[in-house]
Amino acid sequence: MKNDIVQKRQLNSIAVKKYRQSLTKEVKQARDKEQKIKQKIVLALLNKEKVENNQCTFTINCKNPVVGITKKCLKHWSFNFNRTAARSGYSKKEFSKIFINLYKNQNGKCAVTGIKLTPGLDVEVDHIIPLSRKGNNDVSNFRLVAKFVNRLKNNFTDDEFKEHIKNICPNLLEWATKGEINMSDYDMSAG
Repeated sequence: MKNDIVQKRQLNSIAVKKYRQSLTKEVKQARDKEQKIKQKIVLALLNKEKVENNQCTFTINCKNPVVGITKKCLKHWSFNFNRTAARSGYSKKEFSKIFINLYKNQNGKCAVTGIKLTPGLDVEVDHIIPLSRKGNNDVSNFRLVAKFVNRLKNNFTDDEFKEHIKNICPNLLEWATKGEINMSDYDMSAG
């Protein structure tokens, strides 16, 4: 009988230890979760303050001003061109420096149209001589252009692109000023 009581006490003691351990584990998990939530709140408040102060939100330590519609500075925004960097054979850091230099040398303007580029919205890297036309990935063959320009240029050389623009501009100007193009001027039977 005495052995039974001792055995029950031992089992009870083991059960109490396991229960305490599980409680400790749950409490620890709850504290960790609470700590993570507090960290997120602090980061959100810091980011809010950085956004209000027009500072880069890419890292807590970066105090550089944001560019365009991004919440990043020029350096951190340039990391968005990782795919272009990889295809061009440059490391992320190398291409970031190239991009920043292009942006600064062009005064943040499109190399073709001269319009102000908006980082995060309409900036693309253009190969002056397209790769498909035996162009290369040398820095001297890069320029920053507005997205619509790069789409329109496609794989034209600069001379071909200029001719293309000369051909389409009269019709675009007519449409822009009159709101329509007189379709009777076009031979619709040609196909």
